[in-house]
Amino acid sequence: MRFLSNNSIITEYLEFSGHSGELKKGTLQKWADFLVSKMPYVEYFEHVIKLVDVKDYQCEKPAGFEELIQLAFCANKNIRVKRTEVVEWTQQLHNGTGCELVISLKCDTCQNIECTCNSPEVVVDVDRMWELNHPEFKYGHMAWYYRHGGLGNDNIPISPYHPKFKVIGPSRDGFFNADQYIKGCLNLSAACKSSPEKFVLDEKAIRFNVREGKALISYFSVPIDPEGYRKIPDIPELIEAITWYIHERLAFIEYNKTRDTTYQRDYIDARNQKEKFMGIARERILSQDYQSFQRDLGAFYGRYLPTEDAQGNVIDLYHNVMSRLNLK
Repeated sequence: MRFLSNNSIITEYLEFSGHSGELKKGTLQKWADFLVSKMPYVEYFEHVIKLVDVKDYQCEKPAGFEELIQLAFCANKNIRVKRTEVVEWTQQLHNGTGCELVISLKCDTCQNIECTCNSPEVVVDVDRMWELNHPEFKYGHMAWYYRHGGLGNDNIPISPYHPKFKVIGPSRDGFFNADQYIKGCLNLSAACKSSPEKFVLDEKAIRFNVREGKALISYFSVPIDPEGYRKIPDIPELIEAITWYIHERLAFIEYNKTRDTTYQRDYIDARNQKEKFMGIARERILSQDYQSFQRDLGAFYGRYLPTEDAQGNVIDLYHNVMSRLNLK
């Protein structure tokens, strides 16, 4: 799925509608983002791992946050997400010279001298075509959603991403905000209930019972553009729905000021058009596109269905059918 930025959609709308300079662009962007938030994004969720500072008992909820996979906490402010990359290997020579054999990585094209290990956010991205051809990766990667790195001295699970972070439990029962956790979330397990550190997922923040520290958050996120707005799927009906939604809001504002029935009719008409195009866009997102359908059909058609003649009689022999059932 190709995505467009919120800014590009609103900029095009202002130029097309002739309202450039009359309306606040930021307000229109918020309206568009609100409408797009009503669309199903599950198929396009990204797995994001982010390290955030906890100050004054809270931290801001990450942009695009949809479902919590795992939350771990550490009171040490200086802990960073680290990774180790072997770039040099040294071995002592046993020929009596005292010299060392050094094997190092040197490439003027791909070797990056600048270190980026302390990046505060990691987005786990896998090429979609490769993932479709290697389903075992998906199930292997799912272990990162539910596994932990063992139990600490206090029998509290340790984060699989960093040994200094403990997976803590919520201060409320899992019934509250249940839709903000993945099914089977480790934070809701009995093993995390005994942790002294607790957290609560609020609308725009995550609150803790500890004043300061670090939180390592693994979560599902919707695609976000550089300005923090949701990326908009490149579907003509959805863009049309955004246009009508802006007209709906503008007509309501004018009707609320003047009580003119003309604006009331404009408001009702714009709302109906918005609902129509929203329904079409929602169906397109939830339906498989033609190209991928043809690809999947070509991969399986003929392997399962026996060949028939014009009268509908099966003309395949047993061994021919069985040979096609043997997927290679």
